[in-house]
Amino acid sequence: MTQHWSDYWKQGYVTSFGSELQQNYQGELKVIWETFATKLPANFNLLDLCTGNASLPLLIQDCLSQHDTNGQIIAVDQAQVNLDPNRHTNSNIDIKLISGVNCEVLPFESETFDFCISQFGIEYSSILLTLSEIARVLKIKGQCLFVLHHIDSRILKANQKIYQFITQPYVQSLLGNMSKLIVAMGEVQTHDDVIKIKQNKECEALRHQINKDIKSLVQTDESTAKESELMMYVGQFFTQGMFWPVSRKNEFIDFIEQEISSSKQRLCELINAAVDNQKLNSILCEASKLNLVVLRSDMVVEGGEPIAYILSLQKDNTDKKP
Repeated sequence: MTQHWSDYWKQGYVTSFGSELQQNYQGELKVIWETFATKLPANFNLLDLCTGNASLPLLIQDCLSQHDTNGQIIAVDQAQVNLDPNRHTNSNIDIKLISGVNCEVLPFESETFDFCISQFGIEYSSILLTLSEIARVLKIKGQCLFVLHHIDSRILKANQKIYQFITQPYVQSLLGNMSKLIVAMGEVQTHDDVIKIKQNKECEALRHQINKDIKSLVQTDESTAKESELMMYVGQFFTQGMFWPVSRKNEFIDFIEQEISSSKQRLCELINAAVDNQKLNSILCEASKLNLVVLRSDMVVEGGEPIAYILSLQKDNTDKKP
């Protein structure tokens, strides 16, 4: 599951919500981490799992920018991720970002960290293996704070709509007809070429079919169509791209197809990762076996709707066997 996430983070997104949240998480999710940050002790040593491009470390850093608290955050992800040096400005908080780290097999010594955190991350893994590793690398009395996708959250519902939208057969029909149109048009260099294209029966037939595909997509889900990157790309092709060379047009269609393929994989994983009551109970049961005592387990609610589960654990010093 790594490459499509690497491709996603390479685009510079800070959160898993893409262009919807350009700077960082907002609302109740931001409040959770700001509250957490203000309670961190001096010289803390914190592990952030499935960090992406370090959204949580950056939130914590921003929150502590006016505080004297110092500490170290080791942020890891299995994908290739990057920390924007322009965002890492608080010299008191040392953020180290490491790519290629599977949270099910952590490359750290036992009892290394005071805290372990993650948001919309560990539920993608084999969570029982991940919890075992977390219990191993946490110090005695070390604490975890996890925010997990809720099966009934508006986040999940919105992404389910996007997934359903981009998996429609009209999408492949649209892109296929755009590729055929590129061939039929040939090189377009002047406005006279555009006039000739409009007089070409094959081009006109393809244009009508493309309009039909777009109309079918919009009728299926108008709001998602308006917000989708697919329709943005199509608009870009017919406004900015008409005078591009044929080779560049074909590369752009390939780019769109790759973006859709990656989105399908990411969204499918998100949907499958979401936590319901049964999965949450399984997590809590396994945590207990690993001497991880539950401090908090409830829903994060915003606007009267659930947006996530929040789970806080503490490593007990009781000598139990998993």
